[in-house]
Amino acid sequence: PRNHCSLVTAGNQMFVAGGLYYDEGSQEEPLSSFFLQFDPLDCDWLGMPPMPMPRCLFGLGEADNAIYVIGGKELKEGEETLDSVMCYDRNTFKWGESDPIPYEVYGHSVVSHKGLVYAIGGKRKDKKCLKKLCVYNPKKFEWKELAPMKTGRSLFGAAVYKDKIWVATGVTDSGLTATVEVYDIDKNKWEDMAEFPQVRSSMSLVNLTDQLYAIGGFTLAQSESGELTPNEVDDVWKYDADKKEWLGILKELPYASSATFLPVRLNILRMTKM
Repeated sequence: PRNHCSLVTAGNQMFVAGGLYYDEGSQEEPLSSFFLQFDPLDCDWLGMPPMPMPRCLFGLGEADNAIYVIGGKELKEGEETLDSVMCYDRNTFKWGESDPIPYEVYGHSVVSHKGLVYAIGGKRKDKKCLKKLCVYNPKKFEWKELAPMKTGRSLFGAAVYKDKIWVATGVTDSGLTATVEVYDIDKNKWEDMAEFPQVRSSMSLVNLTDQLYAIGGFTLAQSESGELTPNEVDDVWKYDADKKEWLGILKELPYASSATFLPVRLNILRMTKM
């Protein structure tokens, strides 16, 4: 299913949440959402308790043995932008409500770092892009707003790299962007970095073995009629920290359309089904 989110916990556990699907046979609950965990030994996905409220375009974070589903859009009764946060307790295997984010948001990114959960950008219910950066401390049960980004954006890539939060490309109020910003957590300050070579949305930004990769997304391509239309790409780029530039390393990932990309450590010798 599409419209899903995914994460790898600090303990190297892989989860996928969301992916709306419509059940014509259920009049009371036609919309549902997946919540899956990957079992590396059986090389299979395990069905976990589904999210209580189906939603899309949300953010997914983790801290202290809990997984947080933050904001997004609820489609059960019309289309509503959410500020609610659902929390999955990995010890009890149960869902509950957590402290709501201070504003309604969808299309944002969420990263987790050192026991804190950061929500970045996104769109308000009036479809205006946000510059906001907000951090949740589960030990204090509170959200706190931090220095905003320079450019409001949604549907962008985000990752923690060298203890800083990187955001790249995305959708702005004026269209797609190639800009890249980096947030210094210690200084509570944003700075511009080398632009990505192409404007994109929905690009994945991944930190793997202390290397930063940009994967896939959508760009604009000119059709035969001359109109600019969204075009999905599935290439891979790597950030060269010494040269401060993006380098293309793979033109195409087979079978990667609408995929989700995660940095995870797996022992392939024990994965007998691969």
